[in-house]
Amino acid sequence: IIQNAELANSFWISYFTLSASLFILAFQLKKTCKKMQSSVTVGEPPKKGSNNDRVKYGENPDVKFFFPNNGGALLLAEKVKFARISEIFRKQLPTSNAENGERVVITDISFEIFNNVVKFIYGEELTIYEENYLEILYIGKKYFLYEIIHKVIKFIYTFINADNMADHFEFIDKFDISSLNDFMKGICISSPLVVIRKLTKSIPHKRILQIILESPCLPCSEYELYQAIVDTYFRNVDKEVFDISKYIRDELGKLIFLIRFPTMTNKEIINCTKYPSLLTKEQSMDFLLWIEDKIFTDSLQYFSSVPRLKCNCQVNKPIPK
Repeated sequence: IIQNAELANSFWISYFTLSASLFILAFQLKKTCKKMQSSVTVGEPPKKGSNNDRVKYGENPDVKFFFPNNGGALLLAEKVKFARISEIFRKQLPTSNAENGERVVITDISFEIFNNVVKFIYGEELTIYEENYLEILYIGKKYFLYEIIHKVIKFIYTFINADNMADHFEFIDKFDISSLNDFMKGICISSPLVVIRKLTKSIPHKRILQIILESPCLPCSEYELYQAIVDTYFRNVDKEVFDISKYIRDELGKLIFLIRFPTMTNKEIINCTKYPSLLTKEQSMDFLLWIEDKIFTDSLQYFSSVPRLKCNCQVNKPIPK
């Protein structure tokens, strides 16, 4: 009996010891698994302009371009390539090697567009389209890259027309490139009615209207010009405006005096005095008196009586400068 009791005690001691060992082992395995899980992350594709953007050009790149606004993207290239095409690059590039940590920080140009331009510098084709032509033109102007400027201008010649010029005028005009300014002026003069109907009351669009009204030669009649202006501004009037005629006159200001009312027919002038009108009550009354060869005041003195020349203008595409 004593021997059986000792065997039983030995069994239970072995059982509890084994259970404790298994418990400790299971706990350690669970802890290890948690550590392993915490160290594993789900892979995601690199975001556009992230730290994963690192492009290298040439066998021995010695200049590093850094783009903090694009996730710290880096572009490594050879100074000699840039120095050959631009004096601006030649002056701005660091004298030390890129391996020393010195870099050119670029915040006004996106990594994607700059990378495309560098590809072109290294002999690849430069693709220009609506979404990138302005930024590429900016790079060309900033660094005096004349071949790139020439390519963008050629693109603009094929892309800009009377239907979309108003949307792009403000941005192109800022570059102050004479050939582009002449090109857009040609569109204004050759298709004034189409252009006017695309205008808003913004300041750049008033500049477009001024270009049209200052032209001595237009393919449309003066009354057609007047009617297009009234229709466009009437369409853009805020709903809460009470006196639409006064509102439009205030918007146009002195531009109204560039409309050559005295060159219209009597019937057309009478129609111009009807609401909504660009003429004040005094001017309307004086024009009616003028039609009847009666005495009128000096409210009409600033309107030109010289008719515009009728012309079938064509848009010339001057050689890019």
